[in-house]
Amino acid sequence: MALSIFLVTAAAAFLSHLTRLRNFDLGFRSDHVLLVTLDPAHTAYKREQLATPYQELLARMETIPQVRSASITGCTPLQGCGAGSRYMIAEGHVERPEDRWRTAGAFVAPRYFETLGIPLVAGRDFSFRDVGRPRVAIVNQAMARHYFPGANPIGKHVAIDRDPSTGGWFGSAEPYEIVGLVGDLKTFELRDAPFPTMYFNMFQENRMSHQFQLRTTVHPESVAGTVRRMVRDVLKTVPVTRVTTLADQVDSNIVPERLIATLSEFFGCLGAMLAGIGLYGLLAYTVAR
Repeated sequence: MALSIFLVTAAAAFLSHLTRLRNFDLGFRSDHVLLVTLDPAHTAYKREQLATPYQELLARMETIPQVRSASITGCTPLQGCGAGSRYMIAEGHVERPEDRWRTAGAFVAPRYFETLGIPLVAGRDFSFRDVGRPRVAIVNQAMARHYFPGANPIGKHVAIDRDPSTGGWFGSAEPYEIVGLVGDLKTFELRDAPFPTMYFNMFQENRMSHQFQLRTTVHPESVAGTVRRMVRDVLKTVPVTRVTTLADQVDSNIVPERLIATLSEFFGCLGAMLAGIGLYGLLAYTVAR
């Protein structure tokens, strides 16, 4: 009985921990998001030729009745990827070399934050009308707290410091105007603190990524067939290499916890069953005596 109680208690504790991880505030919503990855690498399309068909494909995806919004990015949160990390030079911000923070970069399409449920705290989202205009960027709250403490970052200018030894407030890079401020999200691991991040409009930069995200009103995989047909209609030679959901991708980040919780649940149930059989046998023997 003591051993079975211990096993059941341990199983309950691990299941409770797993539930807390799944309900953890990630800074985005993982439910009802379909992820569709394309691979144009071995086709006749060049990177600079993908902007127009990708924009057309996004417009078609948003005509699906069960789709609320659609966007594109190189990868989703918790994958720890983007445009790498760089030192930034911010308007009006002076810091010592030893206090400098690196900032992660990510190329995203308009409606990326809406599709993933990332809150837009201030300013505006990217737009297709940004193409051909002065460069714009969106930053998260962690970056704003570091470079613009206590101030509104909207309208401020930042630049990538390509050469830390270069003088001048913009160094050698063309500046970006901050047009939006978004909430922090988990970029690498569930337990990590939010990382300073700067988002770029992939259509303005002509840096096309190939993972489409669609927020749906139904189970995401139910629209996968329609999405595949649209990809074939617009990009006839570009294959769809992977279709999954954002929820499944988040679950893949807690595989060890899920495995431990499953094993604990199994042994807890086994211990409870053995204890029940033992009690039944003891009572049956006592009654027979």
